[in-house]
Amino acid sequence: MTDGPALRPVLDALPYGIAVIDGASRLAYTNAGFWRLVGVDAALCPPGTALRDLVRMLCYRGFYGAGDPEAQTVAVMAVDRSRPSVRRLRLLDGTRMVEIASVPLPGGAFATCAHEITDLVQAGAQAQDRVRLAENVLASLSGGVIAYDGAHRVTLANAAMETLTGCLPGSIRPGMTHRDVLAAQVARGEFINTDAAAEVAERLARNRAVHSVRQRERPDGSVLRLESHPLADGGFVVEVNDITALKRAEDEARRRAAVLDGVLEALPHGVVVFGPDRRAVMFNAAYARIMSGTGARIGETVEDLVARRRAEGEYDEATAAQVLLRFAATAEGEAARRAGMYRVRRDGTAVDNRMARLPDGGIISVFTDVTALHRAEEDARARAALLDAVLDALPDGVVVYDADRRARMANAAYRRIMGEAGVRIGETLEEVAARRVASGELTRELADELLCRHSGPVEQTGRPIRRVRANGTAILTRAGRLPDGGHIAVISDITALHRAEEELQRRAALLEASFAAIRHGIAIFGPDHRLLAWNDRTADLSGIPLVHHAVGRSMAELVEEQVATGVLSAAQAEEAALIDRARPHRVVRARDDGRLIEMLSDPTPDGGFVVTFTDVTALHRAEAEAQHRAAMLEAMLGTIRHGIIMYGPDRRLLAANAKAAELTGLPAGRMRPGRSLDELIDETVQLAQLSPQAGAEMKAMDRDRPQRYWRHKPDGRVLDVASDPTPDGGFVITYGDVTDEQRIRAELQAAREAAEAGSAAKSRFLATMSHELRTPLNAVIGFSEAIAGEADRARIEDYAAAINDAGRQLLLVIDDILDVARSQTGALAIAEEPVAIAPLLQAAARDMAPAAKAAGLALELVLPDGLPALRGDPRRLAQVLHKLLSNAVKFTPAGGRVSLSAGQEAGGVAIRVADSGIGIPPGDRERSFEPFTQLDGSLARRFQGSGLGLHLARSLATALGGTLTLEDAEGPGIVAVLRFPAARLVQPATAR
Repeated sequence: MTDGPALRPVLDALPYGIAVIDGASRLAYTNAGFWRLVGVDAALCPPGTALRDLVRMLCYRGFYGAGDPEAQTVAVMAVDRSRPSVRRLRLLDGTRMVEIASVPLPGGAFATCAHEITDLVQAGAQAQDRVRLAENVLASLSGGVIAYDGAHRVTLANAAMETLTGCLPGSIRPGMTHRDVLAAQVARGEFINTDAAAEVAERLARNRAVHSVRQRERPDGSVLRLESHPLADGGFVVEVNDITALKRAEDEARRRAAVLDGVLEALPHGVVVFGPDRRAVMFNAAYARIMSGTGARIGETVEDLVARRRAEGEYDEATAAQVLLRFAATAEGEAARRAGMYRVRRDGTAVDNRMARLPDGGIISVFTDVTALHRAEEDARARAALLDAVLDALPDGVVVYDADRRARMANAAYRRIMGEAGVRIGETLEEVAARRVASGELTRELADELLCRHSGPVEQTGRPIRRVRANGTAILTRAGRLPDGGHIAVISDITALHRAEEELQRRAALLEASFAAIRHGIAIFGPDHRLLAWNDRTADLSGIPLVHHAVGRSMAELVEEQVATGVLSAAQAEEAALIDRARPHRVVRARDDGRLIEMLSDPTPDGGFVVTFTDVTALHRAEAEAQHRAAMLEAMLGTIRHGIIMYGPDRRLLAANAKAAELTGLPAGRMRPGRSLDELIDETVQLAQLSPQAGAEMKAMDRDRPQRYWRHKPDGRVLDVASDPTPDGGFVITYGDVTDEQRIRAELQAAREAAEAGSAAKSRFLATMSHELRTPLNAVIGFSEAIAGEADRARIEDYAAAINDAGRQLLLVIDDILDVARSQTGALAIAEEPVAIAPLLQAAARDMAPAAKAAGLALELVLPDGLPALRGDPRRLAQVLHKLLSNAVKFTPAGGRVSLSAGQEAGGVAIRVADSGIGIPPGDRERSFEPFTQLDGSLARRFQGSGLGLHLARSLATALGGTLTLEDAEGPGIVAVLRFPAARLVQPATAR
């Protein structure tokens, strides 16, 4: 650390004034800069001078500005020096500003550091002037502003905000919630172009803790730009039309002075000292911080420092030359040092460098970080440019006049709104007024009024003027004074608002007419309980003659009139006097003429109240009738044979009759009003009256739509359940016992199906028989006619054989029909005798062999040893086998195979007839057993037959005690299986 004597030249060279006062309040030390700053010869106040004498001398010399020097001395001496402090003073000359920092030292001493900040203050003042100019412009604009507190309630709003958001004038009041303001906009149709509910929900849910900007199109087509700013208390401000005041820039470059032995380290300015040899000998921490690693190094020469900074890119060639010039011991160097050096560094920070020569030939260089000031100036310039852009983008017209009343500028909106009638740059206000009068745009009187606004008192200048132009458009003009003596005029196109107000006036007249024609009596009272307004109906319903209804009469006076006319008794009057009008109140009184008058008292927001008189005679009669009907309905529900349960919109039980408890299986005591549907369903499941799955399905039903379903109870009963919604969002469930009805329906359905089957069978019989009988009869008739004219005996024998075959075929069809008829009437004769299976199957195969051969088929017989005998009718069994084999041969193409086999299974006997023919689909197999049925139903059927083969075969098999089914073959075709149970066997098989 450098000792005191060596440090004094450095302190004397500083451009700051430093003074140290010891613990006895006497001057201990001052540097040369202190006496230069205060303009006093140092010899007048040597070390040891009392602080009060020094302060008094400075006060009398105007150092502390204008005022009583003695009072100033007392004020300065009263400053608490045990705490750091910073003050700004304007000197007596009024042009210079000084900042004084006081820092306490050990032992009650303190040090002060003073430096001139005139340039800094002037820069700040210029920025403030720009901000004030911006505020005046913004205050004159028609942009809307609304502020909300932390609870999102309105704290302030201007009239333009109501106009731009579509709200009625005066409708936005402090204390309204954000939701209330949005509701007012919805009511005015501001969100008619969008989903209003979604728009309101989105705005309420928006995070107001962050800045946001958005645009919205109004119903009239205009577009607003809304900008939301968060507030420190949790509230926010919404600005319309993007008018943003310039932020005030403040310079935070002041630093507190430090104690004497550490004054350089505590200074907010960077200080570096170069010796006579141009080498760095010392620097403080502020210098290292400000230069951030690029500053001078102890022992480094100026030339080395400049070279290093050039290599690092910190200096260019011109900057390096300027720095070296400032170290030169020449007149040019001295001038450069005095001029100072302001530079923006490569990292974006800005520094102000001041230099002074030391007595020993060295140089002291002071660096001040002016980044904040630089950025504030840049921000002010940017905001000024932004303000220019905003003015051109504003929907309102803006024109600015200078102090000599000449137009300086006008934005695009002004030119669009005013057209040819607008001002021309450089034109005086008087010239504009004269031109507008000549063109008929203004009358002489209105032109004079406009001129007075710009030269009269401030109150008159700020008064807005509305007028309707000759072209039918309406404009609103506002004016404001500017700091330079000029003024600004803002013109808003309010044509839509003007037309809306005309419409409002028309609606107000309509509302007034409606108020007079309403069937209720209405009396409006102010906060002082005095009558403000009423309608004619009030006189009749209140019992007070119309002549006594005068504005200004008190409620007490009107009550006395009612007592006087006999409408109220004295007791009722006392009761009326005690009513708290700040709360809603209702009373119904009977009149002598039999009428019932309902009187409602409701408070108004301003502290008054409204009394409404309504003749409710008919309503009371209707309520009595409704109660009577409700009693009748309750009696009906108690005796009706259906169960009824009514639920409210919250799915809770409202009412239920006794039948509902009986049919649902729930005890009547559990069906209490207020219980939920889900609770009742769970209890029904617990009582085993309903399955868990059915309970879950009933809970999930959509009760907003009609539902109907059947519910089967454990006791076998069937309930018809219907659920129907009610207008209030609830629903009614109706239960009906349809057990008997379901049984009758089932019986009717079975009878209908039987009738339909009989009808279908009859139709098939007629269709089939008409074909099967016609074919052999045609042969009989044809061949018999041929015999009548034939002489050749051989031909006659052939014809006779054909006639015989046709007759036999016809006989077989008739026999089948008769057997079918016998089987359906129970008259089919079946013998009961032992039947050997093997010989019977062999005979059947032998009889079918010629037909199989003629069809080109291989007929196979498979008979195992030991087949048992059956108890039955051999003729009928052979008939069954013939039907099955005939079908197999008929439906098997040439080259195919037919197999007849038998075997024992499951204790009984199974006989199988298998073929490799066309087969039968599984879905058609049972239908093939119906009488007169052929699966090929076309008129040109490929296969002949009556359709009775399989039907008769199954009927005979059933009569013999067996079963006949159709099953899948291993390959193509079908297998007919005839099975007889063990009960039909009579003895073990014998060897063949």
